[in-house]
Amino acid sequence: MELTILNVRKDKMIEKRNKKNKSDTLRLSSDLIFVRHAEEIRDSDIDNNLLPLTNLGIAQAQEVSKLLENQFDITFCSTSMRALITARIISNGEEPIQDKRLLERGWGNKKQDGNETDKEAEIRIINFLKEIMKKYSGKRILIVTHGALIKIAQNAIENNVIDRGRLNNCATIKYTKNGKKLVLKN
Repeated sequence: MELTILNVRKDKMIEKRNKKNKSDTLRLSSDLIFVRHAEEIRDSDIDNNLLPLTNLGIAQAQEVSKLLENQFDITFCSTSMRALITARIISNGEEPIQDKRLLERGWGNKKQDGNETDKEAEIRIINFLKEIMKKYSGKRILIVTHGALIKIAQNAIENNVIDRGRLNNCATIKYTKNGKKLVLKN
């Protein structure tokens, strides 16, 4: 299946179905499992990317580890501490591949004060997915990242816009390859 990247304009996503630019096409060649990081300690004195997990967060990640046992071949995660710790627990101590493109998005619809637009976050996650699906074709890929980025990826994969609300800590979204397309398995 080929996925057409969506354009973000204001709060609407508009499909570019007839565009034949190959750089806008994602070849879906792998099963994907997205997991939102576990619950982190909230502390305004600590950099947002250095927040560790709470005891509940550790338990959440351990539970997901049991649920996903033997369901993935390779793990990627955000470089934030909460995503890294979550990924390590889920993958039973195996060291995940950290990627800055999986960092939490900067908020805002306008490029100001370092905020990231929806379109910029979409391009970032789609470029990441294109790269890993090409390099790890046929592998079952676990991606531990942040809720907003997962929702942006879902909308791109499914070619639609659905307000799914906030993802809970350790929410798991599975896509399995069915022929030439990814199908939501949850």
